[in-house]
Amino acid sequence: MKEINLDIGIDYSNDPFYTETWFLVLIALLLLFFLVLLIRAGKRSRRRRKAEKALKKALKESAEFQKEASNETNESGRPENAAQ
Repeated sequence: MKEINLDIGIDYSNDPFYTETWFLVLIALLLLFFLVLLIRAGKRSRRRRKAEKALKKALKESAEFQKEASNETNESGRPENAAQ
């Protein structure tokens, strides 16, 4: 039989891929993208809370207006200051 020469020597002189510049730049861009998403989500939630607060205030004012309008009517259901 012929002797088979298997060269299984591994060259460890090259640095691993995660120390390469292109990989570090890619990771930095990915982290920057996630940071921007988090910042934008925070602004949206603040705007949503402000909008909900304004809506509640408007509904409360509307209910108070309706209550005042109903107090101005007499027992027959007609407004007290209506012209006859």
